[in-house]
Amino acid sequence: MEQRDQGSEGTEDRVQVINPWLGLRIGAVDYAVYLVENLANSSTGNLCDGCVEWNESRIFINGNLDKQRRRYVLWHEIIHCITDHAGDLDLTTVEDEVAVTILAHGITQVLKDNPFLAEKDL
Repeated sequence: MEQRDQGSEGTEDRVQVINPWLGLRIGAVDYAVYLVENLANSSTGNLCDGCVEWNESRIFINGNLDKQRRRYVLWHEIIHCITDHAGDLDLTTVEDEVAVTILAHGITQVLKDNPFLAEKDL
């Protein structure tokens, strides 16, 4: 399960932050996305697949994941960002995490099977 980092501790304390893998604009916020080997949750120290550092507008994805899993985890974290921007939709409970996981799998699958949906001229 992906662990959500609330950004209370600097990620620099647990990983070396280098050039971003990519940049994303989600809502009105520009996020830098980083691939990090052996990504660990800052609160528990447990390995995790992805997390968001809210105060720095950074998304971290475990670089040990294969390309397919990375794509899904990125969507998972994007959904957390979207719901966080919506205000009261703080999806952090176990039940909410399941909903985010379902949406991330669905979006990833639909975009992979229907690449024309990502085109600008629909």
